[in-house]
Amino acid sequence: ERDEALEAERAAISRASEQASLILKLESEVEVMRLTGGGNTSLQSQLSDAEATISRLQDDISSFQAEAAEVKAQKLHNQNVQVLREQARSAEQRVARAEAQMQEVPRLEEKCKNLEAEVAEWSSAVRSISGLNGPSDISRVIGDLQREVELQKQIAGEHSAQVIRVQSVLSEAEMRCKDAEARVETTERSL
Repeated sequence: ERDEALEAERAAISRASEQASLILKLESEVEVMRLTGGGNTSLQSQLSDAEATISRLQDDISSFQAEAAEVKAQKLHNQNVQVLREQARSAEQRVARAEAQMQEVPRLEEKCKNLEAEVAEWSSAVRSISGLNGPSDISRVIGDLQREVELQKQIAGEHSAQVIRVQSVLSEAEMRCKDAEARVETTERSL
């Protein structure tokens, strides 16, 4: 369509240019006839014919100019149609992308609900820990708990050492007790 419109515009411009050249030539000839022929009726007739031809050619030029203007308008219309088609394709692509993203909405809503439930659960857990006023206190409380665990390990180690000492003392006492019982038995037998 665009090539045809462009070709038609070029043809109209070419015809108008040819007609304009012909008019200039005829006007020159008419002027020469006027200057040289004065009262000659044959020349007057030719002059009239030339003026009629000039008038007809001027009408043709006007027609060609109108045709060229129409071709330009058609060309502009075709360009506008092309731009509108591009805009429509672009809009269709945006709609397709939006529809694809809309497909994701239920999954994303579900994910948000799950995250909100998890945050609520963590918030509840944080509120249930004594000495914890908010998320910023978590590291302090964890540090306190780690120190407490270390202290309890140390105390448990000390208790284990005490238990071992007590077991050792008890074991010694049991051995002495057995020795004493054995001596008492030996003494009783010897009596």
